[in-house]
Amino acid sequence: MNDLHYFSDLGLDIVDHGLDEFWEIISWEQINKYPADLILLDARAGVLTVDEFSSIGTWAALPAVQAGQVGPWYAGAPYSYIGLVPIMQELTALINASNPDLV
Repeated sequence: MNDLHYFSDLGLDIVDHGLDEFWEIISWEQINKYPADLILLDARAGVLTVDEFSSIGTWAALPAVQAGQVGPWYAGAPYSYIGLVPIMQELTALINASNPDLV
């Protein structure tokens, strides 16, 4: 969670669910209550891929998904400069290529 606070401090607009918890458990039918122009999916092994998500109708209807503004989130990022630099470069490129006017 500290990385999200850091990115927010740098000026990145991050959706805030307003709860004291780190995350909120909601159904797919409620997911669009948080408008997002870029969605990051957990990149760890064993979680659903973008292709697997595509079979979920409410996922496919999200503006960011329709615009192709979906990328990986490395929740278990390495704690070294050598390991983290390519991840940060990829995230920077995703943010720079995204259209913030979707929502």
